[in-house]
Amino acid sequence: MTQPDNAVSPQMRTRAAMGRDRLSAYLATAAALVLWASSFVAIRYCLRYFTPSGLAALRYAIAAVALVVLSPLIRGQGSARTGWRDLPLFVLFGLLGIVGYNIGLNLGEQTVTAATSSFVVAQIPISTVILQFMFFQDKISRGTFFGILLGLLGTTIIVLSETSGSGFGWGAIFIVGAIFSESAYFVLQKDAIHRLGAYRVNLFTILAAGICMSPLLGDLFTAGFPDGAGPWIAVLYLGLFPAALAYFLWTYAIRELGPVITATSLYALPFLTLLIGFLCLGEQPVPMALCGGALALSGAYLAHRFRQ
Repeated sequence: MTQPDNAVSPQMRTRAAMGRDRLSAYLATAAALVLWASSFVAIRYCLRYFTPSGLAALRYAIAAVALVVLSPLIRGQGSARTGWRDLPLFVLFGLLGIVGYNIGLNLGEQTVTAATSSFVVAQIPISTVILQFMFFQDKISRGTFFGILLGLLGTTIIVLSETSGSGFGWGAIFIVGAIFSESAYFVLQKDAIHRLGAYRVNLFTILAAGICMSPLLGDLFTAGFPDGAGPWIAVLYLGLFPAALAYFLWTYAIRELGPVITATSLYALPFLTLLIGFLCLGEQPVPMALCGGALALSGAYLAHRFRQ
Protein backbone atom coordinates (compact mmCIF):
# COMPACT_ATOMS: atom_id res chain seq x y z
CA MET A 1 0.00 0.00 0.00
CA THR A 2 1.49 3.31 -1.03
CA GLN A 3 1.92 6.23 1.36
CA PRO A 4 -0.34 9.26 0.69
CA ASP A 5 1.36 12.20 -1.01
CA ASN A 6 0.58 14.47 1.93
CA ALA A 7 2.17 12.14 4.47
CA VAL A 8 5.40 13.77 5.60
CA SER A 9 7.62 12.40 8.34
CA PRO A 10 8.42 14.57 11.39
CA GLN A 11 12.09 14.50 10.39
CA MET A 12 11.27 15.94 6.97
CA ARG A 13 9.13 18.64 8.57
CA THR A 14 11.99 19.50 10.92
CA ARG A 15 14.50 19.72 8.08
CA ALA A 16 12.10 21.88 6.05
CA ALA A 17 11.55 24.19 9.02
CA MET A 18 15.30 24.49 9.59
CA GLY A 19 15.79 25.27 5.91
CA ARG A 20 13.14 27.98 6.07
CA ASP A 21 14.76 29.46 9.19
CA ARG A 22 18.16 29.64 7.51
CA LEU A 23 16.65 31.11 4.35
CA SER A 24 14.88 33.73 6.45
CA ALA A 25 18.15 34.51 8.21
CA TYR A 26 20.00 34.97 4.91
CA LEU A 27 17.21 37.21 3.59
CA ALA A 28 17.35 39.22 6.81
CA THR A 29 21.10 39.60 6.36
CA ALA A 30 20.69 40.82 2.77
CA ALA A 31 17.99 43.32 3.71
CA ALA A 32 20.09 44.68 6.57
CA LEU A 33 23.06 45.12 4.22
CA VAL A 34 21.02 47.15 1.72
CA LEU A 35 19.66 49.36 4.50
CA TRP A 36 23.11 49.87 6.01
CA ALA A 37 24.62 50.64 2.60
CA SER A 38 22.08 53.40 2.13
CA SER A 39 22.80 54.67 5.64
CA PHE A 40 26.40 55.60 4.74
CA VAL A 41 25.05 57.84 2.02
CA ALA A 42 22.27 59.30 4.18
CA ILE A 43 24.75 60.03 7.00
CA ARG A 44 27.07 61.80 4.59
CA TYR A 45 24.14 63.94 3.45
CA CYS A 46 22.87 64.66 6.98
CA LEU A 47 26.31 65.75 8.20
CA ARG A 48 25.92 68.83 6.01
CA TYR A 49 23.23 69.97 8.45
CA PHE A 50 23.79 68.18 11.81
CA THR A 51 26.76 67.65 14.15
CA PRO A 52 28.06 64.04 14.40
CA SER A 53 26.87 63.60 17.98
CA GLY A 54 23.56 65.38 17.44
CA LEU A 55 22.82 63.24 14.38
CA ALA A 56 23.55 60.01 16.28
CA ALA A 57 21.39 61.07 19.23
CA LEU A 58 18.42 62.13 17.08
CA ARG A 59 18.66 59.05 14.87
CA TYR A 60 18.48 56.64 17.81
CA ALA A 61 15.85 58.63 19.64
CA ILE A 62 13.68 58.01 16.57
CA ALA A 63 14.73 54.35 16.46
CA ALA A 64 13.91 53.84 20.15
CA VAL A 65 10.42 55.30 19.76
CA ALA A 66 9.79 53.17 16.66
CA LEU A 67 10.81 49.96 18.41
CA VAL A 68 8.70 50.73 21.48
CA VAL A 69 5.66 51.29 19.25
CA LEU A 70 6.31 48.04 17.36
CA SER A 71 7.12 45.93 20.43
CA PRO A 72 3.52 44.72 21.06
CA LEU A 73 3.34 43.45 17.48
CA ILE A 74 6.56 41.45 17.50
CA ARG A 75 6.94 38.39 19.67
CA GLY A 76 10.37 37.80 21.16
CA GLN A 77 12.14 34.50 20.55
CA GLY A 78 13.80 34.06 23.92
CA SER A 79 12.24 32.15 26.80
CA ALA A 80 13.78 34.11 29.67
CA ARG A 81 12.41 37.35 31.03
CA THR A 82 14.38 40.57 31.09
CA GLY A 83 15.28 41.69 34.61
CA TRP A 84 17.15 44.48 36.32
CA ARG A 85 20.24 42.28 36.36
CA ASP A 86 20.34 42.63 32.56
CA LEU A 87 20.46 46.44 32.70
CA PRO A 88 24.28 46.74 32.87
CA LEU A 89 24.52 44.32 29.93
CA PHE A 90 22.20 46.42 27.77
CA VAL A 91 24.04 49.60 28.72
CA LEU A 92 27.29 47.92 27.64
CA PHE A 93 25.70 46.75 24.37
CA GLY A 94 24.35 50.24 23.73
CA LEU A 95 27.67 51.93 24.40
CA LEU A 96 29.59 49.51 22.17
CA GLY A 97 27.22 48.76 19.31
CA ILE A 98 25.31 52.03 19.05
CA VAL A 99 27.02 54.96 20.76
CA GLY A 100 30.66 54.09 20.04
CA TYR A 101 30.06 52.85 16.52
CA ASN A 102 27.75 55.62 15.32
CA ILE A 103 29.57 58.60 16.80
CA GLY A 104 32.87 57.22 15.48
CA LEU A 105 31.35 56.65 12.05
CA ASN A 106 29.75 60.10 11.98
CA LEU A 107 33.01 61.77 12.96
CA GLY A 108 34.78 59.87 10.20
CA GLU A 109 32.23 60.60 7.49
CA GLN A 110 32.73 64.32 7.93
CA THR A 111 35.83 63.94 5.75
CA VAL A 112 35.59 60.40 4.31
CA THR A 113 33.26 59.51 1.42
CA ALA A 114 30.40 57.08 2.00
CA ALA A 115 31.99 54.34 -0.13
CA THR A 116 35.43 54.67 1.47
CA SER A 117 33.80 54.57 4.91
CA SER A 118 32.03 51.36 3.98
CA PHE A 119 35.31 49.79 2.83
CA VAL A 120 36.70 50.39 6.32
CA VAL A 121 33.52 49.11 7.99
CA ALA A 122 33.80 45.96 5.86
CA GLN A 123 36.80 45.08 8.04
CA ILE A 124 34.42 44.11 10.85
CA PRO A 125 34.96 40.40 9.98
CA ILE A 126 38.68 40.87 10.68
CA SER A 127 38.16 42.86 13.87
CA THR A 128 35.66 40.19 14.97
CA VAL A 129 38.24 37.43 14.46
CA ILE A 130 40.86 39.46 16.33
CA LEU A 131 38.56 40.01 19.31
CA GLN A 132 37.45 36.38 19.41
CA PHE A 133 41.11 35.33 19.39
CA MET A 134 42.02 37.80 22.15
CA PHE A 135 39.13 37.05 24.50
CA PHE A 136 37.96 33.53 23.59
CA GLN A 137 41.22 31.96 22.33
CA ASP A 138 39.70 31.02 18.97
CA LYS A 139 42.26 29.43 16.65
CA ILE A 140 43.65 31.41 13.73
CA SER A 141 44.94 29.47 10.72
CA ARG A 142 47.76 30.65 8.48
CA GLY A 143 45.28 31.64 5.79
CA THR A 144 43.26 33.66 8.29
CA PHE A 145 46.42 35.33 9.58
CA PHE A 146 47.41 36.25 6.03
CA GLY A 147 43.93 37.66 5.45
CA ILE A 148 44.24 39.79 8.58
CA LEU A 149 47.57 41.18 7.40
CA LEU A 150 46.13 41.92 3.97
CA GLY A 151 43.13 43.63 5.52
CA LEU A 152 45.35 45.76 7.74
CA LEU A 153 47.47 46.71 4.73
CA GLY A 154 44.39 47.74 2.77
CA THR A 155 43.05 49.76 5.69
CA THR A 156 46.41 51.51 6.05
CA ILE A 157 46.29 52.48 2.37
CA ILE A 158 42.77 53.85 2.89
CA VAL A 159 43.97 55.95 5.83
CA LEU A 160 46.88 57.27 3.77
CA SER A 161 44.56 58.08 0.87
CA GLU A 162 42.52 60.26 3.22
CA THR A 163 45.64 62.12 4.38
CA SER A 164 46.15 65.44 2.67
CA GLY A 165 48.71 68.15 3.02
CA SER A 166 46.55 69.78 5.70
CA GLY A 167 46.80 66.91 8.13
CA PHE A 168 46.49 63.22 9.00
CA GLY A 169 43.48 61.18 7.87
CA TRP A 170 41.76 61.14 11.25
CA GLY A 171 38.40 60.46 9.63
CA ALA A 172 39.43 56.92 8.70
CA ILE A 173 40.97 56.40 12.15
CA PHE A 174 37.65 57.30 13.80
CA ILE A 175 35.94 54.70 11.63
CA VAL A 176 38.53 52.04 12.54
CA GLY A 177 37.73 52.69 16.19
CA ALA A 178 34.04 52.41 15.38
CA ILE A 179 34.37 48.95 13.81
CA PHE A 180 36.18 47.52 16.83
CA SER A 181 33.40 48.86 19.03
CA GLU A 182 30.81 47.21 16.78
CA SER A 183 32.72 43.91 16.67
CA ALA A 184 32.79 43.76 20.46
CA TYR A 185 29.03 44.23 20.41
CA PHE A 186 28.51 41.43 17.88
CA VAL A 187 30.69 38.98 19.81
CA LEU A 188 29.26 39.69 23.25
CA GLN A 189 25.56 39.72 22.37
CA LYS A 190 25.25 36.14 21.07
CA ASP A 191 24.49 34.48 24.42
CA ALA A 192 22.00 37.20 25.32
CA ILE A 193 20.20 36.69 21.99
CA HIS A 194 19.80 32.96 22.67
CA ARG A 195 18.49 33.64 26.17
CA LEU A 196 16.27 36.67 25.59
CA GLY A 197 15.53 36.74 21.85
CA ALA A 198 16.80 38.95 19.05
CA TYR A 199 14.08 41.58 19.20
CA ARG A 200 14.25 41.99 22.97
CA VAL A 201 18.02 42.41 22.93
CA ASN A 202 17.77 44.87 20.06
CA LEU A 203 14.99 46.86 21.74
CA PHE A 204 16.70 47.30 25.10
CA THR A 205 20.10 47.93 23.53
CA ILE A 206 18.73 50.80 21.45
CA LEU A 207 16.72 52.13 24.41
CA ALA A 208 19.85 52.13 26.56
CA ALA A 209 21.84 53.84 23.81
CA GLY A 210 19.11 56.41 23.27
CA ILE A 211 19.09 57.29 26.96
CA CYS A 212 22.89 57.47 27.08
CA MET A 213 22.94 59.83 24.08
CA SER A 214 19.97 61.98 25.13
CA PRO A 215 22.21 64.78 26.51
CA LEU A 216 23.72 65.06 23.02
CA LEU A 217 20.37 66.20 21.62
CA GLY A 218 21.36 69.63 22.88
CA ASP A 219 23.77 69.82 19.94
CA LEU A 220 20.75 70.26 17.68
CA PHE A 221 19.94 73.55 19.38
CA THR A 222 23.48 74.88 19.53
CA ALA A 223 24.20 74.03 15.87
CA GLY A 224 20.90 75.42 14.60
CA PHE A 225 18.03 73.68 12.84
CA PRO A 226 18.39 73.06 9.09
CA ASP A 227 15.95 74.63 6.67
CA GLY A 228 13.86 72.48 4.37
CA ALA A 229 12.37 69.01 4.74
CA GLY A 230 15.23 67.06 3.12
CA PRO A 231 17.56 66.72 6.15
CA TRP A 232 14.67 65.82 8.45
CA ILE A 233 13.35 63.16 6.06
CA ALA A 234 16.86 61.71 5.78
CA VAL A 235 17.38 61.49 9.54
CA LEU A 236 13.88 60.02 9.96
CA TYR A 237 14.81 57.37 7.40
CA LEU A 238 18.06 56.67 9.26
CA GLY A 239 16.20 56.18 12.52
CA LEU A 240 13.38 54.00 11.20
CA PHE A 241 15.10 51.75 8.67
CA PRO A 242 18.91 51.37 8.94
CA ALA A 243 18.71 51.75 12.74
CA ALA A 244 15.49 50.18 14.02
CA LEU A 245 14.66 47.66 11.30
CA ALA A 246 18.19 46.72 10.21
CA TYR A 247 19.46 46.04 13.73
CA PHE A 248 16.47 43.79 14.39
CA LEU A 249 17.13 41.88 11.16
CA TRP A 250 20.82 41.62 11.97
CA THR A 251 20.36 40.31 15.52
CA TYR A 252 17.91 37.73 14.18
CA ALA A 253 20.48 36.64 11.58
CA ILE A 254 23.20 36.36 14.24
CA ARG A 255 20.94 34.13 16.32
CA GLU A 256 20.34 31.76 13.40
CA LEU A 257 23.73 31.88 11.64
CA GLY A 258 26.23 32.98 14.28
CA PRO A 259 28.33 36.17 14.52
CA VAL A 260 31.14 35.10 12.19
CA ILE A 261 28.99 34.04 9.22
CA THR A 262 26.86 37.16 9.39
CA ALA A 263 29.87 39.44 9.86
CA THR A 264 31.50 37.87 6.80
CA SER A 265 28.63 39.02 4.59
CA LEU A 266 29.64 42.61 5.27
CA TYR A 267 32.28 42.43 2.51
CA ALA A 268 29.42 43.05 0.04
CA LEU A 269 28.52 46.33 1.75
CA PRO A 270 31.04 48.64 -0.01
CA PHE A 271 29.84 47.70 -3.49
CA LEU A 272 26.26 48.57 -2.59
CA THR A 273 27.39 51.81 -0.93
CA LEU A 274 29.58 52.74 -3.90
CA LEU A 275 26.59 52.40 -6.24
CA ILE A 276 24.14 54.26 -3.97
CA GLY A 277 26.66 57.01 -3.20
CA PHE A 278 27.36 57.58 -6.88
CA LEU A 279 23.67 57.65 -7.80
CA CYS A 280 22.53 59.87 -4.91
CA LEU A 281 25.52 62.12 -4.16
CA GLY A 282 27.75 61.74 -7.20
CA GLU A 283 30.62 60.61 -4.95
CA GLN A 284 33.66 58.92 -6.49
CA PRO A 285 36.37 57.76 -4.06
CA VAL A 286 39.98 58.45 -5.02
CA PRO A 287 41.70 55.54 -6.84
CA MET A 288 44.13 54.97 -3.96
CA ALA A 289 41.20 54.47 -1.57
CA LEU A 290 39.57 52.01 -3.97
CA CYS A 291 42.82 50.02 -4.27
CA GLY A 292 43.14 49.92 -0.50
CA GLY A 293 39.51 48.92 -0.23
CA ALA A 294 39.99 46.06 -2.68
CA LEU A 295 42.94 44.76 -0.64
CA ALA A 296 41.00 45.16 2.58
CA LEU A 297 38.00 43.28 1.21
CA SER A 298 40.25 40.49 -0.07
CA GLY A 299 41.78 40.24 3.38
CA ALA A 300 38.35 40.10 5.03
CA TYR A 301 37.33 37.29 2.69
CA LEU A 302 40.51 35.27 3.24
CA ALA A 303 40.34 35.75 7.00
CA HIS A 304 37.08 33.80 7.05
CA ARG A 305 37.65 31.51 4.10
CA PHE A 306 40.53 29.87 5.96
CA ARG A 307 39.23 30.35 9.48
CA GLN A 308 39.32 27.21 11.60
